[in-house]
Amino acid sequence: MSRSHKIDFHLTGLLVIALGALTAAAEPVLENASFEDPMDPANQNCDIAKSWTRWGHWMNRETGWMPTKSGTCLIGYHHWEINGTENSGVSQLISGVAKEASYTFSIFAFIDKDTNAESIQLRLSDGKKNIAEEDYDVKSLVRGEWTILSVTGKATSDKMWVNVIVEPLKKVMQQWDRKGAIKFDDADFHATEVYN
Repeated sequence: MSRSHKIDFHLTGLLVIALGALTAAAEPVLENASFEDPMDPANQNCDIAKSWTRWGHWMNRETGWMPTKSGTCLIGYHHWEINGTENSGVSQLISGVAKEASYTFSIFAFIDKDTNAESIQLRLSDGKKNIAEEDYDVKSLVRGEWTILSVTGKATSDKMWVNVIVEPLKKVMQQWDRKGAIKFDDADFHATEVYN
């Protein structure tokens, strides 16, 4: 190989590496996707997951619930503890998404055998309006094993909220009519298609 071919080869290699680094840096990232990191790093048992916002009741980061999909933590929805009819959920704001690109958010759910919550909703929004949502009737989901749930939508700005929302059993005579729990683990967010 001549000296000029070696230089061309090295320059081409450097260009490929540089382009790969730029592409990797531009990819939006879902942080703490397996809920391993607590909001308070000094308290590994903290029930709020770092990088996630939660609302409602009894939607907690759990360090002792089994089985997990991976790691040692998950988000546990304590359906049997719910007093009212308000939804509970977790969400995360993802920056750096490409406007007009399509993204998929997914998460694994594990439904206890006696859980009688109404639904799980996955929602994508831009902070002002919903972009896409998928509703899953808890009665129709497999019990006692991990099932992947997903939603896909097209970005309307450079930011996108991903949301996991659980609707409790609505028609109850007493609080203890609500039964079971739902576990969530191993969330994912990735580009699925770019529109021109």
